[in-house]
Amino acid sequence: MPDVLLDDLDAQIADLDGLEGPERVDAILDHVNEMITQAPDRQLEFSAQARQLAEEIGYDRGVAHSKGHTGQALFLLSRHHEAIPLLLEAIDYFGQAEEKEAATLYRGMLAALYSSQGNYEEGMTLALENLEDARALGDDESVAWVLTGLSGAYLELGAPDVALSHALEALSTFTTLGHGTGQARAHSGVGTVLRTMGRYEEAGGHHEISLQLFQEGDDQLGESRAYHDLGLIAFVQDDFELALEFHDKAFELRRRIKNRQAESTTLIERGRTLVQLGRGEEAIESLHAAREIAEDLELRPKLFEAHLVLAEAWEAAGDAEKALKHYRRYHEIHEEVLGSQVTGRIQSLQVRYEAEKAQREAEIERLQNVELREKNEQLEDLLAELKKTQNRLVQSEKLASLGRVTSGIAHEIKNPLNFVVNFAQLNAELITDMETVLEERQSDLPEDVVTMFGDDFETISENIARVIENARRADGIVKSMLGHVRHTGGSHGPTDLHILLKQSVEATFGDIDGGEEITIHWEIDPKVEDIELTAQSMQRVFVNVLDNARYSMFGRAKLEENGYEPTIEIKTKRLPGMVQVRITDNGFGIPAENCTRIFEPFFTTKPTGEGTGLGLSLAYDIVTQGHGGSMAAISKEGEGATLVVTLPEIEE
Repeated sequence: MPDVLLDDLDAQIADLDGLEGPERVDAILDHVNEMITQAPDRQLEFSAQARQLAEEIGYDRGVAHSKGHTGQALFLLSRHHEAIPLLLEAIDYFGQAEEKEAATLYRGMLAALYSSQGNYEEGMTLALENLEDARALGDDESVAWVLTGLSGAYLELGAPDVALSHALEALSTFTTLGHGTGQARAHSGVGTVLRTMGRYEEAGGHHEISLQLFQEGDDQLGESRAYHDLGLIAFVQDDFELALEFHDKAFELRRRIKNRQAESTTLIERGRTLVQLGRGEEAIESLHAAREIAEDLELRPKLFEAHLVLAEAWEAAGDAEKALKHYRRYHEIHEEVLGSQVTGRIQSLQVRYEAEKAQREAEIERLQNVELREKNEQLEDLLAELKKTQNRLVQSEKLASLGRVTSGIAHEIKNPLNFVVNFAQLNAELITDMETVLEERQSDLPEDVVTMFGDDFETISENIARVIENARRADGIVKSMLGHVRHTGGSHGPTDLHILLKQSVEATFGDIDGGEEITIHWEIDPKVEDIELTAQSMQRVFVNVLDNARYSMFGRAKLEENGYEPTIEIKTKRLPGMVQVRITDNGFGIPAENCTRIFEPFFTTKPTGEGTGLGLSLAYDIVTQGHGGSMAAISKEGEGATLVVTLPEIEE
């Protein structure tokens, strides 16, 4: 979390002086929630403040919450042995008080802690208990978080299909709730399972979305996770230099926020990558650092993994004795953590949970009135449709408001601009007449007077030209805003995305193959079906992206030699629950610091008079607010740019 935001939190807590007793304790803990995963060391500090005050006034509930938050901060700081008793005390208090929401929160944190230590049986027991309570409470957000954790556990236990099912359900729930951090974490989970299943391209798409969402939420811990995930994708695709670059970024972030557990994870993958790059000494150094952290924190899964990669590193270095030593240690710890007896107990636990769950559901089904159930289902469908309609109406009202504001601007500004231009042109004509008179009468006037008036007339003419130029530019901005508003309407319904893309290309270049000056490569995924969208608005998005690509490529073509060929690649891909469109050009590219700024209103890198900075801003709103999707730019300056548009599929 940036220092400026922490300063704001400090100031907000300082402003609580008017509150006393339990209200002050609760207010401090509310502010602590703002620091979760961002600044655990500060979370620890403020939780201690809240606990001290709660103990002084005998506020037991505040003491329990303070202990839970302290345990959470200690877990994120990898101080596991200190975290466990505090989390257990919080769970015990809220369990006896029958506050299931709070008990679920801290139980979920303890489950994650146990799993990180390789104690999957305890972790799974807590997670399944949490899932049952969260579903009973109708707490969709908690359900989604539990499913995210269970997905990772099932993947570790060799059940990728179950893991993927849980991760996709979590992603769907977080998307419905509009929970940005949850969506980012769920995309990471889906990508991780897909990578394990060998579906690397789909996995990479999810990790790129995850990175964008974590960066937008200023979540450094999440951002480090996304870089780590992208490094794993690069590794399995044999791009080891890129993998090392991603892992170095992840490690720097994780070291900055003092998450030693995450540091060990990245150090292992750095070591594995360095082995492939032939940098054995660096690899062994990185792996020993990972092993030391895992031993210190008793992270058994990380420990056996570190020994495995150390064995591979020493084998590559030609030292069979050391390689054998680490292989033996790997097998010993692996058997302790994931041996047949342990996995058997976990599987039995899961079977028992599923059987009890099925029995309860069958009893509920027997007791329910069939007609009432059908009416409830109809009501749920109606409510879902009403929610969709409401969202569309809200977006339509936003666009209508934009139209009213723009029309007001046009009304208030256009007439004065016309007066400016007209009177400036009239003055230009008067200056021309005066220059003619001066030329005819120059023999009657002193030479210095003629020279002075001639210079003044020239300066006035240049000033008038600048006035006319800038007034017309302002008029063009108004017209551009009006043009955008006129292209954001239309009906919403199932649309063939590929036909829409071809229409957009034809509207931009006059030919679906780009014509004579630009080459367009199409990579169409036949699995992409019709999706719900407003075709006219979305065509405006694609046309704007394509037009920007053309501008960049033509600019580069003027500077390059004859060998440069302007090329655009348009690619569609069906991902779980969504469809992705990638439009890649080989123009100048976008500087890294501008990849998010290009979606800000009035931000443009084009010269004065050539761009208003409204196109991508409006396109971003159409995609995100109007269609519930996402839009991101991926680029390296000098290597072209890729605009990624992700849209949700039609719900069955």
